[in-house]
This record gives sequence, structure tokens and C-alpha cells, in this order.
Amino acid sequence: MPANGQLNVDVQTVEDFHISSGSESAGMSEEDEEILQRGRDTTKCGAIKEDRMVHDVAVESSTTKRYHSQPNRTHEKFLRDCVDELLERAIFSGTDKANKVLEWRNPEDLAALLDLELPAEGSTDTQLMDYIRQTIKYSVKTGHPYFVNQLFSTVDPYALAGQWVTDALNPSVYTYEVAPVFTLMEEVVLRELRKIVGFPNGEGDGIFAPGGSIANGYAISCARYRNMPDVKVIQWH
Repeated sequence: MPANGQLNVDVQTVEDFHISSGSESAGMSEEDEEILQRGRDTTKCGAIKEDRMVHDVAVESSTTKRYHSQPNRTHEKFLRDCVDELLERAIFSGTDKANKVLEWRNPEDLAALLDLELPAEGSTDTQLMDYIRQTIKYSVKTGHPYFVNQLFSTVDPYALAGQWVTDALNPSVYTYEVAPVFTLMEEVVLRELRKIVGFPNGEGDGIFAPGGSIANGYAISCARYRNMPDVKVIQWH
């Protein structure tokens, strides 16, 4: 943080080249015009005030620049299309036993099929949708009835919905202030797990691990501390 207490951050922008003309919304993309109309239609239902909605959308859309990763209504169609693709191709078609577990290609052949270059310019929404379809098509469908793995299998619809919630909110569960709901949920689950392994009334400490290997490492560290409580202060030579 600078000495004056102010932090200036340059935000990279991308150009939106889809420009329409010939109406009061000249300079807007077709998607933005649709959003503008939605604002008017919603007003007729008494849900929001038209002047504020139209003003906000018009100000945002009158400029031809769009900020990276700053969610707004111009992203709505893309996100809904993504969800539709995931549901249809990855979840339902991907778990239908009439379809293949995998569209196998040799590595060099798959690399030739996919656009794996890292361009200097950003991709359009249409290009991103194509990438998503290709990714789904050539990936292993782990929810397929014929996919048998010794460690994992299938996709749980309710767990998937839960993951969408956590990804949409993007919390960091290290303090209550940052993630109040998830912090309380985490403690409830940890308490129940402690009951299962024998902690009286579930009282004690706990931590979630992202995988089995690091969980084993945590267990070794805890076991060592239990048998050698002074291990943290011993000076080893």
C-alpha cells in the first residue's frame, strides 16, 4: 500500500465490436439492446423503475469497452448457454449408456483438432462456447454407467448444484467475516466427523484437506504432536 493510502489499479479492457445503429440505442450491441428492452418490459410489471434501469444499461452500453470478468447483464446469455451445454452434453447425454464414455483420440490427433494456441487477443463468446463443446466432447464422461474407476465415478446432481453455488459466490473459508454461512456449515460437518471417530460430543479441532495425500501428512503431523507435545520447541541438531 502506498504511503498516501491510495492504491491505483489499472483495469484491462477489451473492445466490443458488435455495434448496432439506426435507433436511440445506437452504439449498443444486439445483446445490450435486448437488455435495455428487458428493463422496459420489467417496468411494466412494476418490478423496478424504468428510468434507473434504462439509464444504467445505457451508460454501460454506450461505451464500446467491456471490463474483463466484471459480471453484468451482458454476460447473461453466455452463462445461460454454458449451463444449457453442460446439462445437455455433459450431464444427460454424457451419462446416457447409449453414448460413448470417451471420444478417444491419440494425443497428436487431439492436439490437431483442438485450438490450444494462446492468442494475444481475447476470444468471443461464440468461440468460448465452441471451446466448451470441444472440451466436453473429448473428455471422459465420469458419470457414464460404463465408467468404472477405483477412486471415483459419476456426478451427483445435488453436489453439482452445491459446487455451482460455491463457485458463484467464490468464498474463502478462512474467517467468519469473509464466509459466514460456509464457516458455520464447515464447523457442523467437522463436529459430526469428530463424533464418528470418537471425540466426546464432537468437541475438538478439525480441518478439511483437498486430497488423501495431504490428509495423511496432516495425520502424521498430528500423531507426532500427540506423542511429542514439545516437538515444536525442541532444537534439533
